[in-house]
Amino acid sequence: MRIQQTLEKYVPLISNMLIPALIYIIALLYFLAANDFNASLGMFFHNGFYVLSILGIIILLNFNINRHMFCLIVNLIAYVLINQIKREYGAEFDQTICFGYLMILLPLNLLIFYILGRFRFLSVRSLQLVMLILLEYGIADVLNKHNINLNISFFGVNILSCFFYFLLILIAFIKSVNSNRNYDYTFMYVAISTATGLYFAENSTGLSMFFFIAQLIIFIDLVYTLTYNHFYDETTGFYSRNSYLLKSKHFPFKYNLGIVSIDNYDKLQKTFGYKKQKILTNLIAEVIQELTPEEEVFRYAADQFVVLYKDKDNKESFAHLDNIRRIIAGLSFSWSIKQKPIKLTVSCSLAEKKRSDASSIEVLMRADKAMQKTLKFSHNVTSRG
Repeated sequence: MRIQQTLEKYVPLISNMLIPALIYIIALLYFLAANDFNASLGMFFHNGFYVLSILGIIILLNFNINRHMFCLIVNLIAYVLINQIKREYGAEFDQTICFGYLMILLPLNLLIFYILGRFRFLSVRSLQLVMLILLEYGIADVLNKHNINLNISFFGVNILSCFFYFLLILIAFIKSVNSNRNYDYTFMYVAISTATGLYFAENSTGLSMFFFIAQLIIFIDLVYTLTYNHFYDETTGFYSRNSYLLKSKHFPFKYNLGIVSIDNYDKLQKTFGYKKQKILTNLIAEVIQELTPEEEVFRYAADQFVVLYKDKDNKESFAHLDNIRRIIAGLSFSWSIKQKPIKLTVSCSLAEKKRSDASSIEVLMRADKAMQKTLKFSHNVTSRG
């Protein structure tokens, strides 16, 4: 039993970090085994870095995703400046004062954006942070021109750079273990990869390779996120609305559709804010998931879950759906131990597939119509459509 519990705890952690870890390890082994890097290979990594960066930014802007944007941009700015330093100082670029400043500012900026979390890229706040990055590098350039070296080194190691990288990797590791999110693992290996390039690459090709690997890890996680979010709801892990539309074409001849709607959903955000509303939604989703182990559940809207009953008749489905409502109404929810628990309720409705229904949308609309009719007069009830 203990072995099973241990496997259930750690196998998801290993599987989520597998791809970024594998990519990084292969690159590291190749770097250690290779005796020499030719110019054509260096150009491949160099051009590949820019291709992945530009493609990633285009995809992020097109799909209005912000999570990976700043990581891509911070790496891109740093890499452009590294190449500028290489052109100006030649083979000894990594011994210069300005390169020392860059080694500090890159992990610092990655750390800032990682701690601050997600926010819209095209916003005043993000513009201010981008301006802050440019200001940092501008100050570093002025200090370099006046030959002012503020880098603290110990046995040739940049202390501040190591500190920021250590802090970044440690925070990402702790968050990845606690949240088990792909993004946290991705960020951790991006930091490890860029740090390896800055500290251990003895030539520009090796440095370009590790920066290329960093952007490749981000790009793969971006593609995975887009694919996952198309079929699954990111907050709850339930099937998404898109999955419902795809799977509904293969629903059986007889079935029941239940809707579970969180009461006063808009007021939750006004009262507690978006993040706490998201936590409360996830807590309700966990209750629904625990009570519906054999049914498929879809997050059809922000405040609505759709439950597909394939193997229960109308009477059993209604009783099961009403049981969900009653159990949630009897629970107290909280997002932390220190916070006072609050009571939440849901309203439910059920509709049975009829021969006259052309598609599952008609069944769902009938259930939703019954729900809306009931909500005009009351909440925390279960109705039939």
